[in-house]
Amino acid sequence: MPMITESWEQAVADGRMTTEQVDKAETFMGGPIGKSITVGQAVIASPIILLISALGVWFGVGFVLGRKFRFRLAFETVAWSSLVSIPGQILTGVLAWSRETMKGLHIGFGILLPVSDPPNKVMTGVGFFLDAIGPLAVWYLVVVVLGAAALSGAPRKNVAWALGALYVVLMMCFAALGAMFSRAG
Repeated sequence: MPMITESWEQAVADGRMTTEQVDKAETFMGGPIGKSITVGQAVIASPIILLISALGVWFGVGFVLGRKFRFRLAFETVAWSSLVSIPGQILTGVLAWSRETMKGLHIGFGILLPVSDPPNKVMTGVGFFLDAIGPLAVWYLVVVVLGAAALSGAPRKNVAWALGALYVVLMMCFAALGAMFSRAG
């Protein structure tokens, strides 16, 4: 909520919103309907992210490697493998709660980047990519590779190359998109 309020205050400073609109928005988001919408987004987004991740694993093992690998197995692999990301999610939650913002929050190698105020677009993209190849993200990827290799019967090395390359390419694309669409200067 503090991050959202900060963005609204910036919109008032830029002349895109009035203080009355900000007051109405704060009242709405602080109420039960606003909180329900926030929780609802998380409840809906989590399965969608799992489905998209499973689609990537299914593509990598079933299409790129040409193995017989059903989508159900890819979904199971991603769903069970996502359990190893719980410590990272808890760490992110604790850090965000203590700092009262998600801005500049890194739990991967992005923490090595210098903090710039205001942040620039390049550093935003590089930070995202470095977090994506951090230890917690790699731990998740290793578990996905092991699960996909076990369920598909493909050699681990081939699965690791296919899913690893696909992961790196996707994370580079997401980092570039994040940099392009960030509000950083």
